[in-house]
Amino acid sequence: MAGTNDNDIASIYKLWEQYGAEWSPGGDFERWLDLWIDEGRQYPPDAPRNVGKAQIRTGNQPGYEGSEWKMKIHPEDVQVFGDQAYSHGAYEFSFTQKDTGKTFSGTGKFLTILHKQDNGSWKLAIDCFNFDAPLE
Repeated sequence: MAGTNDNDIASIYKLWEQYGAEWSPGGDFERWLDLWIDEGRQYPPDAPRNVGKAQIRTGNQPGYEGSEWKMKIHPEDVQVFGDQAYSHGAYEFSFTQKDTGKTFSGTGKFLTILHKQDNGSWKLAIDCFNFDAPLE
């Protein structure tokens, strides 16, 4: 696409690497939450939508803290349009619940809209995702 900045695309791919890393051993929930704009919207498949960072925190922190996670994001495409972009792809994850020791794993797909910040970084604005199959 004319005018697309390769640095922007590379930055978004790095954001996805960080997203997965923050939901994996050694990750940090606050760094993950910082990947979102303040007005972000998250549309999980199995829960009400989360609107704004406070709801995104409330909707995700119990699962993050209650389990040991591993996550890998596989973006298939990133398209940049000025200060907005979209990305779609797949992800895989596994987690072990701390209280029961039970492990679950799965895969899914995502479609995400990102906004470029004044400092040139990119953040998640709207994230919609699903699970490919029931968790095992």
